[in-house]
Amino acid sequence: MNENLHTQLLFNKYGKISIEILINDDVYRVSNLIDENGVSRTLAISKFYRKNIPESFSKYDSNIMNGRLIGEELIKSGFQFKKTILSKSEVVLSENLKFRLKTESTKSYGQYSEIYIGFKNREFLYVQLFEILHPELSVENIKRNLKYDLVIKELIEKINLETI
Repeated sequence: MNENLHTQLLFNKYGKISIEILINDDVYRVSNLIDENGVSRTLAISKFYRKNIPESFSKYDSNIMNGRLIGEELIKSGFQFKKTILSKSEVVLSENLKFRLKTESTKSYGQYSEIYIGFKNREFLYVQLFEILHPELSVENIKRNLKYDLVIKELIEKINLETI
């Protein structure tokens, strides 16, 4: 299991986490990770790379694309995987995001990461994630890495944060 799985961190801190899918297609998914009190703890923007997935992983990929939590399905799959958090970015929260996060804070942070899945001594990129965190979640140990700013910008531009 990978200690960097965000769903595990949320589960350990808040208990059961549910998912609300806001946008979903073959490549992009925007999901809202919600705790038992109905507070959005993370808004996740995901870009999937599904062309190279092994056939034996396709069931779990299908579950993910049908609205299951990425972390839970990765663990269930038994595949080796690695999530690497590569950068953080400050996010100005729209009124809609403030409402979803049930916060008065005007800013929070997002973390950019990539998840690789291992299969037959190879690793392949499965998903790029930009997770906008609830303001009470700390990202102090994550540094901003300018080389990922363009990827983060591309992920954010795929959705309209003002309407989410």
